[in-house]
Amino acid sequence: MATTAMGQTVATQTIDFDKPDEDATAVARAMYGKRFAHVAAKRFWLIEPKDGMSDQLAVQLGSRKPCAKDCEVAVLFHTDNGWANIWREKGDSLAIGELDELTGLKSIIHEGRAWEWDGKNYYAMPYGDVPKYRQASEDEMKLAIDWVKANLNLPETVAPPNLSVVDMDLKSGDEKAIFLQGTAFCGNSECPVLIVDGGKVLTRVDSLGPDVREGKGLRDPKGYKMIEVMHPTTVDIVSPGNGQVALTFGAEPIVRAGTETE
Repeated sequence: MATTAMGQTVATQTIDFDKPDEDATAVARAMYGKRFAHVAAKRFWLIEPKDGMSDQLAVQLGSRKPCAKDCEVAVLFHTDNGWANIWREKGDSLAIGELDELTGLKSIIHEGRAWEWDGKNYYAMPYGDVPKYRQASEDEMKLAIDWVKANLNLPETVAPPNLSVVDMDLKSGDEKAIFLQGTAFCGNSECPVLIVDGGKVLTRVDSLGPDVREGKGLRDPKGYKMIEVMHPTTVDIVSPGNGQVALTFGAEPIVRAGTETE
């Protein structure tokens, strides 16, 4: 799978349901037909093919035919106990990434987000090119240090943070994320990130990696594009204007296909 710790993933196959597979749809309808008016499915290989291994199903579900705006799409994995629903989200199509040689499974790319298999579940990661980091300017250094002194109760003997900056286009195109790194600032995992506009700190988030990216179209009440913030097991969709978390994407539950409650 073409991926990095920063969540860079390359799509290799797009799956839509304009021409569903008849036999696959019949299998999916037997599991979901009692609860969904619209059921369409396609077969594909999610795992590296081996002798005797069944292919997998991608299923499109909806309360109406066609599903229009209420579509869901699920990925099913065949086990000895039947079909398991291992990933499911709102939407009408999905893309598949390359094979991860360690896990044997492929990434799923959906609605501008990558989902990676960690051995137990699919979990969300930011999707797209790795942000381009640069050195902080003198003004950015001063802004960050002043913020640290005013907001973090640290001894004066603590060394200043290592700083890097990513230029962002959240509203006017002049926004940026300033990453503060160092043992005293990051602890064991997440590091503080300052979201800045016009020389003022809008909000502070904490991110793993660190990795903070522009969202895919959603805007907050102040007109800023939402940002995606990576944590060890989740991705938060955060408002730059007030720091509030609007959505959280965690690990996908695994359930027996067709039996989960709605």
